[in-house]
Amino acid sequence: WYERRLRKAEVAGSNPARSILREPSPVSVKEGIFKTLWELKKRGYADSTIQGYAGKLRTLSRLARAFCR
Repeated sequence: WYERRLRKAEVAGSNPARSILREPSPVSVKEGIFKTLWELKKRGYADSTIQGYAGKLRTLSRLARAFCR
């Protein structure tokens, strides 16, 4: 019974038992920071909170660049 159900779902193309792993698309650091801050804005965070996150993310990216060279 279960195998028939899986085969039927495979034919339909929507098998929840099998997940399709996708490679994350490469994103620039600036773009990633912007997307993160934009998501915080959409969730209704205060501007001062977003500015704090922005500063911390920029500092983290600078430090990561310095240590990865």
